[in-house]
Amino acid sequence: MSALVPPHGGELVDRLDARADGRGVRRRVELDDVARTDLENLAVGALSPLTGFMDGETALQVATRGRLPGGLPWTMPVLLPVAADEAPFPRGERVALACGDEVVGYLDVAEDVRLPPQLWAYPLFGTEDPAHPGLARALAQSGRYLAGDVVATRIREMPLRLSPRETRRLFQERGWRTVAAFQTRNVPHLGHEFVQKMAALRTDGLLIHPVLGEKKAGDFRDEVIVAAYRALVDGYHRADRTVLATMAYTMRYAGPKEAIHHAIVRKNFGASHFCVGRDHAGVGDFYDPLAAQREFARYPDLGVTPVPFGEVHRCLRCGGVVAADTCPHGGDEVRAFSGTRLRRLLTEGGPDLEELVRPEVAAVVRSFSRPFVAGAR
Repeated sequence: MSALVPPHGGELVDRLDARADGRGVRRRVELDDVARTDLENLAVGALSPLTGFMDGETALQVATRGRLPGGLPWTMPVLLPVAADEAPFPRGERVALACGDEVVGYLDVAEDVRLPPQLWAYPLFGTEDPAHPGLARALAQSGRYLAGDVVATRIREMPLRLSPRETRRLFQERGWRTVAAFQTRNVPHLGHEFVQKMAALRTDGLLIHPVLGEKKAGDFRDEVIVAAYRALVDGYHRADRTVLATMAYTMRYAGPKEAIHHAIVRKNFGASHFCVGRDHAGVGDFYDPLAAQREFARYPDLGVTPVPFGEVHRCLRCGGVVAADTCPHGGDEVRAFSGTRLRRLLTEGGPDLEELVRPEVAAVVRSFSRPFVAGAR
């Protein structure tokens, strides 16, 4: 059996138990979609070695130093916000974690945390500008959180969703030792396909790993992303070298620090290599386009090999998709893979569309009457 990269911290966490005991539990905490997604990822081991939501000291250390108290690389606080006016939660109390009328898990209280969100959010996002969507969401929290180990009683079904144990089993069955992971929250264009195939040349196999869940207005809807990637993988990727799977995840748009987090999560899924693009996990112009790629130099002990890639464009003179730093042409001879332009062409059509996406992908996207998350201008 192949020897995959070990999980982060050495052991894959399992906190999923449909028979978890709720007897004697008198209080419940309502989860929003972000907290529910975090609970599910804690339960299946995607956030190994974490076994629950962080206490205040850990969250501050992660946000400011990028490491857990023991020194292991970790860059993203994982917090469970609660209302400021809740009665105190005593240490050791078990509380139900609920979504509406449904209990989806339990938490054993280790700390009732008081932590102004500015203390961890400003250093995490590297800005105090409330226009940043991740920061704005953090600042809207009460500054009160619950810390403690969790158990989830069920996981939502999502198309193509696989747990870290399932992807690792699949890779081992195929005899893969090295795996390149490509994270995405968009439908694929030809530049993405180029990067995926270049990364796959370095490893035994490729994990294409779209994230499903809450997104900002103007992003592609989950079902559109899944359908578009099915079309791409079925038509243009080798079946014996490619796995298409999804995971539940909520983007924070934290740029360089979230890029490290994405790599850690894919390590838990069995990936030894991770594709890092320009402005990875960024939003607007909050981060330098190459900051995420530079961030990996701060973590030589990460246990994941970054696969950085720069700008990719289609060059009419070269006759295909090329890395911009290898192509001498410019002006009207090149077509940039602009997300804004791609969305416009997919919506309105135009002769340049076939130069940016596979026809099967374009047909899939245009078959949806509402391909984007509501609220986009």
